[in-house]
Amino acid sequence: MIAVLTPQQMRDADAQAVRMVGAVQLMRNAGRRIAEVLSEALDAQSVVAFAGPGNNGGDAFAAFADLRELLGDVACTIYARDDAAPSDARRDAEERARAAGIIRRPFPDSLEAAKAALEGASTVVDALFGTGARLPVAEPYASAIRAMNECGKPILAVDIPTGIDGLTGTVDKSAVRATATLTLGALKPGLLLDPARDHIGTLYLGSIGIPESVLMTQPPEYAALDERSFAALLPVRPPDGDKRSSGAPFIIAGSRQFPGAAVLCAKAAARAGAGYVTVATPANAAAT
Repeated sequence: MIAVLTPQQMRDADAQAVRMVGAVQLMRNAGRRIAEVLSEALDAQSVVAFAGPGNNGGDAFAAFADLRELLGDVACTIYARDDAAPSDARRDAEERARAAGIIRRPFPDSLEAAKAALEGASTVVDALFGTGARLPVAEPYASAIRAMNECGKPILAVDIPTGIDGLTGTVDKSAVRATATLTLGALKPGLLLDPARDHIGTLYLGSIGIPESVLMTQPPEYAALDERSFAALLPVRPPDGDKRSSGAPFIIAGSRQFPGAAVLCAKAAARAGAGYVTVATPANAAAT
């Protein structure tokens, strides 16, 4: 089983981990995971990030500092809103990004400015809010989202695509449609639910150093199956089993108008492992 935490549970777990590991180290770990996805799975020749005022935006600074370390002279530009009271972790990330030569520019205040900011980008990073998002998305972030969606370049969303409710999967009218999403620490239920799934793209889970014991202290409201967990739920066919002991479903399906329904049901049952499949269907559909 894979732990799935609500946004509030994730914030609680993160607060516990800060006391154990330290906020600066957690953000550095997050930055490293983001940089790895950018360098290994996306086109990182010229990366532009839209960074929000909180720690999700701080993750972008940490990521770009590490991306320069991983790839060398890659073009990295961050369009960021100033935070009146940046956390120690974000301050550390910004200092590391500055030392690495990362270009920081003011956040675009219009759709036209946001589109201009993305000209020449090979990949775009959505680091606006993460679990701290509140719907509906206000300006100037809504215009930044529209510019990202219309630029035609791959988009990596950090933690949760902006405009997505991390708990329910609700999608705002202004929501990032990501090529890939790197969620940090644990999966969130909204990433696995419709209609949000159409906005997630390829989903990555990045460990940022939160102790497993901390994640396990959160009440188990949700869980997801990985391949191993799913396989463990499947019954094992005994070596001496016959076709009937392996399952013998009786399927009533199909009609003259839709004869294929019976065929699909029967084939699905057989492929799922049933040993003996019987189909009852009208005579005018049986020839199919």
